[in-house]
Amino acid sequence: MTALALDLEEADTDNMHDLVTNNSYITIKTPGLYWVYGTAGFAVVTAGRRMIRIRSNGTTTIAASEPGSIADATSFPILTCGRLTRLAATNYIELGLTQTSGGAVNTYIGASHAPYLEALWVGL
Repeated sequence: MTALALDLEEADTDNMHDLVTNNSYITIKTPGLYWVYGTAGFAVVTAGRRMIRIRSNGTTTIAASEPGSIADATSFPILTCGRLTRLAATNYIELGLTQTSGGAVNTYIGASHAPYLEALWVGL
């Protein structure tokens, strides 16, 4: 799994993301129940499989999406995953990508899509 660098922010109301240090992390400051959600697209490559996952603390997969083989040479597969999960202060989450094409595959960034990861605090 390759963790994605997250070099932009739309909102960060609890100072959970640093654009420079460990920018693939969202570090939890307020413990509780969170809705975590991630999405990423892949460039067109017809071989192999694609997977995205959200991991906690670099080891535990808390959400994942793996649709199977990619055989379409014209579309950019965009995967999403998310779930409610309980996180403690200092836990961190990151969005990772895996692919099995046998070569390098870029992420897809288009006019209306870019990879992102979010953590929305729901409550205690």
